[in-house]
Amino acid sequence: MIGPGTRAPGGGSLRGRLAFLAKDSVIYGLSAAFNKSFALITFPLLARHFSVAEYGLIDFVNVMVALLATSLIFGQDSAIARFLHRLDSDDERREMAAEGALMQVGLAVVLSATAFLAADPIARAIGYDGLDSTTVRLAIAIVPCQVLINYSQTLLKWTFRRKAFISLSLGSVMANLVLLLLAVLWLDCSVNGAIAVTLCCKATTAAIGLWLNRAWVRFPSRMRYAGELARYAAPYGIACLLGAAMPVVERTTIGGMLGADQIGLYAGAAKVAAMVALFVGAFETAWGPFHLAIHREDGAQRTFNVVLDLLTTALCATCLLLAAASPWLLPLLASRKFDGASVAVFPLAMAVVTRAIGWVLAIGIGISMKSRWSLVGELVGAMVSFAGIVSLTPGFGIAGTAFGVLGGELAKTVTCYWAAQSAHPMRWRLRRPLFTYAVATAGGGIATALSTTNSAAAGSAAFVCTALCVLAVSLSGIVQSEWEITKRLVLRRDA
Repeated sequence: MIGPGTRAPGGGSLRGRLAFLAKDSVIYGLSAAFNKSFALITFPLLARHFSVAEYGLIDFVNVMVALLATSLIFGQDSAIARFLHRLDSDDERREMAAEGALMQVGLAVVLSATAFLAADPIARAIGYDGLDSTTVRLAIAIVPCQVLINYSQTLLKWTFRRKAFISLSLGSVMANLVLLLLAVLWLDCSVNGAIAVTLCCKATTAAIGLWLNRAWVRFPSRMRYAGELARYAAPYGIACLLGAAMPVVERTTIGGMLGADQIGLYAGAAKVAAMVALFVGAFETAWGPFHLAIHREDGAQRTFNVVLDLLTTALCATCLLLAAASPWLLPLLASRKFDGASVAVFPLAMAVVTRAIGWVLAIGIGISMKSRWSLVGELVGAMVSFAGIVSLTPGFGIAGTAFGVLGGELAKTVTCYWAAQSAHPMRWRLRRPLFTYAVATAGGGIATALSTTNSAAAGSAAFVCTALCVLAVSLSGIVQSEWEITKRLVLRRDA
């Protein structure tokens, strides 16, 4: 069980802490990221079986489900996680978690039932080509299941039950993948058939998750923590809601300005960019418990600076190399139907990298428990992103949309950093990470322009050269740091 008396991860040393973070990133993070990246895993199967427009519809349904689930969770997962550290006894933690679950599930059941009955007018109001009332009902039925799965995974992660977490995360993905393979290859299913398979798997996973957390499943005796949970969760809930709404805005804008086929191409680019999100999601899952557990320990700030430096270098280089490979990777995964999608891969992947850097720089918000500051960053990011999408999409197509998303993530990260420093000042060493990020962003932008104006080979060569520059900058910085440490040790010995 995690709590105020939990021993510092890694035993307190820098090397031990980094090893602990890396281990948890692999165990918790990759399991959760694998679960969240189901759309990436099934991308080759669905993209080859359905048309570009039909795949765009499936992707649209997925982002709508994510938006609805996020609106119902409304930051309660963050609140439950934070209060697990704050409360002293297991009984108090179970009571608090039960109250959080009741608020989420109760709201999910009521709103989903209402939306289920109003599926026909909802389908007409959305007006998406191919979206009918059956599709809407299937999508709505998935939402309560997703809320329960998120609740179960939150408890398993923050109470460090590794085996159960891995079983739930990986088991659900593998079962869904096998059933989807059978439905597509054997039964030649329609779009609604593919969504129905996902619904069955989500419902089963939700039931298994509750069973794994059966010690936590209880009806709250009184709602004594509900007010605190709601106040802490509300800013995170609004922030997450804005974040989940942006993919819907992106696809709606593309559909209105460029057509349904371009939504499919953009969805394809997003799936390739999600390969970076796989590693980012792994880091995010481990980073939350890690930084809250050590932030009061000696040397924590040094650990945070090293993590920021290593993370920026690794993700920027990965993003650039992925963009270099995307002109050949997309046809390999999905067929030549998605040839035009590669221009959007770099900005979308770099947006994911920017978001990960922002999670590190904004830890002062969570430490100070001033969650309202996260909302400020999300609002600024959403406004900048929307303005960028609307202004760049007509002239630059899906690449313009993707760069609008990157601009919004950058604005959000800068704002959240400022807010975090205001709420809980920290001593960040930003010179090398900022230089690395600037080189990667500028070089990647130039390479994207070369891909569109010259050839895919020229763009890929520019991406690879930029990745090598990023690694060289990082290596030289590490050598310089080690030299400074060695020099100080020698001087201290001679003294």
